[in-house]
Amino acid sequence: MSLGLHERRDRRRRKFWVSMVKWCFALILIAAAGGYSYFAGEKIARHEVTALETRVQNLEEERQALEVERAALEEKVSTAVARAREWEMQYQKDIPTGAQRTFLEMIKEKLDSGLSSKRLAFLIAEASTPANCVTDPQDKRFIVRTSDKIGANNSVAFDKSSLTVTAKGEAALSASGYKEGWFDVKKPLKVTFTRVGGEKSEASGFLPLHHAVITDGKEYRFTLRPGPRGFVVVTGQVCGYP
Repeated sequence: MSLGLHERRDRRRRKFWVSMVKWCFALILIAAAGGYSYFAGEKIARHEVTALETRVQNLEEERQALEVERAALEEKVSTAVARAREWEMQYQKDIPTGAQRTFLEMIKEKLDSGLSSKRLAFLIAEASTPANCVTDPQDKRFIVRTSDKIGANNSVAFDKSSLTVTAKGEAALSASGYKEGWFDVKKPLKVTFTRVGGEKSEASGFLPLHHAVITDGKEYRFTLRPGPRGFVVVTGQVCGYP
């Protein structure tokens, strides 16, 4: 009986230690797995942190590069604006206005019509010489037409009716928007100069308006300005030409 009891105790003891070994082994495996997971996670975390730090550094470098590029663009824009202002000032300075522009347009019109540039240069040079006017300036007035209807007192003649002057303009408007019976002095006029034989020349523009007609060795000089309501006063003078 004692022998059997002793064997049972040995078996229980061996079973206990086998169980303990198994549990220890399992704990070692769990600890090893945990340690591996920890170190692997730490390594991954370090890698991610390094990657993020690199990304942040790259973004900072890109930001600095963009700042430099922005500053360069702002400088270019500022330079372009300054140059545009210079060009605008130069344009305003070089482009003729007023009488100069009208004179250049007249020169272009004459050249386009076939007049020799040498002839035109001669005439311009001769114009600097004081003209030998054969009559004193004369003031006459006439009614400006505002429609195609022909009425009285709508023309004047100079130099024994050698040249007749007429004009047409836009009708003035009343406060209610209706057309009045006289022309609007603030609108441009179209003036017609008719020579004996029917040959005509025209001038358009705002008053006062200046124009010259050359024919048969004479130069007719005219200045038109506003007169009494509905009228235009024209000053005419006949001079020798050239």
